[in-house]
Amino acid sequence: MGWIGSFLRLFAPAPVIVWGGDLVRTYNSDLLTVPAIMRAISLISTDSARLQLIVRRRDGSVVEDSPVLDLLEGEQTSILSGFELRRWLACSALTYGNGYLWIRRDIGTGEPVALDPVDPPAVNVKLEGGEARYLINNVEVDDSNLIHVRAFPDPLSPWLGVSPITQCRRVLSTQAVLDQVAEELAKTGFVGKLAIEHPGPLTAKARAEMREKWMEQHHGGDKIGVPAFFGEGMKSAQLAADAAGRLLEAKKHGVEDVARAFGIPPQLLWQGEGRSQPETAQAYATHCLAPFCSGIDRELSRKLLPPGQNLHTDLTPITVGDFRTAGRAYAQLVQVGVLAPNDARRRMGLTPIDGLDEPKPVISGVDPNQNAQDAQEDADAEAEA
Repeated sequence: MGWIGSFLRLFAPAPVIVWGGDLVRTYNSDLLTVPAIMRAISLISTDSARLQLIVRRRDGSVVEDSPVLDLLEGEQTSILSGFELRRWLACSALTYGNGYLWIRRDIGTGEPVALDPVDPPAVNVKLEGGEARYLINNVEVDDSNLIHVRAFPDPLSPWLGVSPITQCRRVLSTQAVLDQVAEELAKTGFVGKLAIEHPGPLTAKARAEMREKWMEQHHGGDKIGVPAFFGEGMKSAQLAADAAGRLLEAKKHGVEDVARAFGIPPQLLWQGEGRSQPETAQAYATHCLAPFCSGIDRELSRKLLPPGQNLHTDLTPITVGDFRTAGRAYAQLVQVGVLAPNDARRRMGLTPIDGLDEPKPVISGVDPNQNAQDAQEDADAEAEA
């Protein structure tokens, strides 16, 4: 394989249902049992899939009723809705580093008519003459019919993406270890490791029997309330009296590592103190969702839209804040003429009202049209004088 082997990747298993020929399979991975990692993947994939898609021309005008929107937001397969398909694509990319959709096209026109999920481990990238070619189950396919979304750029290959789970696996694995420690600690009633002191000498056999008896009588969640008795002058002492507190603090720091790996503000993964909600939402949209959605938008635009049109994900619902805060902000924008009343209504999820599609700025409660009329009358009066 040599150096070309760096372009032939099979990625770690993931807890998503994927298609491979006629077979439907479910993959599992130990790191995907970590709540913070699952929360990060779920948050990004769900938010990126639920946001509205807008098709714009190069001059900024909106393309109404684009068939691509029906393709991405409608019912495209017998199993997945448009939302579920987009969420699966994002989840697949975040888990494997690469997410794929196969484009089914009309035989006569070549226009896309449906999108099908593709099992990421079934896809390889082969380098021939400086050009990358896609193979699905070792069969070469036309890349114009394959949507390829990358989670993060792979430093070893511009053709492939890399998952934050893979890139930061060593650090993130600590979270799985901490979960195991927490499980075992809970079985002891959060007592932790004990030291038992005996006033006299004990044989190795006696120590082993005492240890086994203690585990038999006291280890397990159903035995937390069983009292312990010590005779013969024996005493017990905890080796780590603050084990539970230290574990909780370690898990909190671990969540921060997960947040850094996925580019998510830690406040969204941990119920702790921090910035206000609008600041957190803005940071999440700017540093996490915007670059991730931008990669998806560009790939979908390149493969599904005609030249001169581009797909954009509207991040406004993430940054708009609560209804009262958004209402005040939009009222100010409408008042100075930045937005038309119907623009503000659409952004707040309200239906438009006839006749309110044009911006009509009002400054200090005075209609600027009336200001212009008064100014013209004053100019005419001065000219006559």
